[in-house]
Amino acid sequence: MTIAFLYSSFPKWSETFLRQDLALLLEQGLPIHAISLFSGDCEPQADWPKAEVLQKTKVPSVSVQSSSAKRINFLPKQLRAWISLLKHRKLLDTLVERLKQLGIKHIHAEFADLPALLAAQAAKRLNISYSVGIHAFDVHCAKYPAATIFGDARFITACNQAAADALIATNPSLKSKIAVIHHGIDLQKWTFDDCQPPKPICKIAFVGRLVPKKGLDILIRALHYLKVSGIEFSLEIVGSGPLEDELKELANQQQVVEFIHWHGVQPPENVRAILRQSSCLCAPSVVAPNGDRDGIPNTVLEAMAVGLPVIATPVGGIAEALSNDKGWMIDFLSPLQLANTLTTFASTPFEERQRRIPNARKLIESDFDARKLARNRAKLFIDGKL
Repeated sequence: MTIAFLYSSFPKWSETFLRQDLALLLEQGLPIHAISLFSGDCEPQADWPKAEVLQKTKVPSVSVQSSSAKRINFLPKQLRAWISLLKHRKLLDTLVERLKQLGIKHIHAEFADLPALLAAQAAKRLNISYSVGIHAFDVHCAKYPAATIFGDARFITACNQAAADALIATNPSLKSKIAVIHHGIDLQKWTFDDCQPPKPICKIAFVGRLVPKKGLDILIRALHYLKVSGIEFSLEIVGSGPLEDELKELANQQQVVEFIHWHGVQPPENVRAILRQSSCLCAPSVVAPNGDRDGIPNTVLEAMAVGLPVIATPVGGIAEALSNDKGWMIDFLSPLQLANTLTTFASTPFEERQRRIPNARKLIESDFDARKLARNRAKLFIDGKL
């Protein structure tokens, strides 16, 4: 039985976890045919899994939606679903026809957004089963009614407990359908380095999209306090996004431009190199004004895996991986508090770092080994039940 995996756009640079999951599930021998509604935002690399694209146009990101799309978000969820189905009726017809040609008996949609909406409708037309993978934004800022998206789903996968809890809080009847399976990381690629003695300069790494929920503006403001206090530091920023120009202007206003290096989007091997050369990873995640927040950022897991100290907030699902015996948590985020935590970290005795860093690696090995988790995920699809 071939299973269709449905994505909104594939591949996307920022969604390394989806590429990894797909590749590892294929390694498990799961008969998957990947389908993307729209083109991804980057060219697929030779070693990436491939997806069939139904519509050769790029879907706009949430941050650059048209004014008409933003107006739709103020409408009742049921009306939004009806408008989306009307707008994408030809795409749905194409999807149904392709699923029929492939003999698909189950369809899995990643994200409780348009893929899930179309998957639910396609499954109904073809009298087949479907499932949905939830992450963070798609639950905390749900666009469509839960009954429409999840009502007839065979099961729901959640990549973090926070997303599962948020869905259950508003839809208790779905609890029995939810399986929490983290994405994890490939430990064959993210190998552990012994704790390194503190560097003379505190080299801070930030890896992620430049969007509100990442809290990079707070980190840049915190650098001003580090500068005033005489702490020697640098900030290595890996990633891109709609806030880049605004954040660069903020760095100029805070007079910390000379301490920041902007690397843009980098391939995984370059990210690994930057992390290994850094003193710590900082992930000052916040709940964005629109309710968006992180699940468990892969970059946090990657840093913990290689032995890099992590400084982060417990927002979203981060607290499921990081705690004060494995890193440095910031309970009340502000520029000053973040600067104080970075200062505390910089002065932490080497012996204390040696205690926390191995704890972080042990957790990654026990709970976030992507290959073990892929076996669990494959079993769920084979059995078809929790």
